[in-house]
Amino acid sequence: MFISVHFVFACLLTRKLNNPLAAFLVGLFSHFLLDLIPHGDQELGKKPIPFLKMAAVDLPFSCFSFFLIFNKINFVFPQVLAWGVLGAILPDIFLGLSKVYPRSRIFGFFKEVNEFFHKIIKVKISFKKGLAVQSAFFIFFLFLLFK
Repeated sequence: MFISVHFVFACLLTRKLNNPLAAFLVGLFSHFLLDLIPHGDQELGKKPIPFLKMAAVDLPFSCFSFFLIFNKINFVFPQVLAWGVLGAILPDIFLGLSKVYPRSRIFGFFKEVNEFFHKIIKVKISFKKGLAVQSAFFIFFLFLLFK
């Protein structure tokens, strides 16, 4: 899943929590829960150029979404919510760093955990269908967040 989808789902799940550790763990758990869903980006990580192109789109979009959400919604505990978002995006950050530092044990561990969750459901879908799935989830989570 794109970071933007993980981010908005973490906002939805942790918006009313008041414990930073709980928010971080919920965010982390939510990451792997979403990665169970076939989402069509399994081939992106195998080649560096498509991965970098998607990151070049996803990261600015995630930042824009972040500022939009934080300016439109008055969260009770914004610092706690930030811990939830960090938990939700950290596995993908570590996955990216595992490509830069392939010998790192901690990044390698997260890469293996990430791959494990991606492979539980063995359905593969195309990138175009995956983009539609991820866009639908993003819009649905945003709808629930602003509701």
